[in-house]
Amino acid sequence: MSTGNDSILDAYLYETNTLLEQLDSIVLASEEKDTFSEEDINTIFRIMHTIKGSSAMMEYRSIMTIAHRAEDLFSIIRDKSMDIVPEANRPELFELLFQTIDFFRQEIDHIENGQPLTENIDSLLQKVNTLIQQIQNTGAPQPLPQGRRGRSPRISRQNILISPMRFKSFFLMRAAAWKMPVPLCWSMRSVISAGREFSLFSRRHLHRSQHRGPDHRLRLHDVLPGCRGP
Repeated sequence: MSTGNDSILDAYLYETNTLLEQLDSIVLASEEKDTFSEEDINTIFRIMHTIKGSSAMMEYRSIMTIAHRAEDLFSIIRDKSMDIVPEANRPELFELLFQTIDFFRQEIDHIENGQPLTENIDSLLQKVNTLIQQIQNTGAPQPLPQGRRGRSPRISRQNILISPMRFKSFFLMRAAAWKMPVPLCWSMRSVISAGREFSLFSRRHLHRSQHRGPDHRLRLHDVLPGCRGP
């Protein structure tokens, strides 16, 4: 029988991978247009905010830190619109987001396999910070939010509006919507792994190589026939 902590971990993994699938889809579609819509910007900001908060609660500092700075990046873009990002920097923005998604998935793999998370995140963190500096330099100076300047982001537990009950409720709602037996939902690691496989290989690579016909659109139930999504 799963313990309470295992249930929370499974819920965290499931929610995070669901958000990464959504994020990957947004970035792929937006890359073709070389811009993000206002709705996409708001959605990416919320995704990063959620991953930051839930990862901080789980004490996954590497994921939390990168998500936090990505949230800061999209906070600037949200306030100033995509016009703040010079056209010359937009390919860098899209590539940075793909690298961030891959980093999150790598860390999720480590969690699932009981391995320690990455300690040295300086390279990716520097890329995010550099892009923030570049887009800030294109407009009026915009300081970081109070308390964040000159040091790594710090998040206190009392400031995170996420609780184990939220994870449990989210999971149970997913179970009801997908008509999945609850015991399966409390052991979702096979679903998460399968979702990651079709995301990495069928979604991004097929999309970017322009295999976009309906025959190429794999769904989760193609990988796990017993699990049909919406």
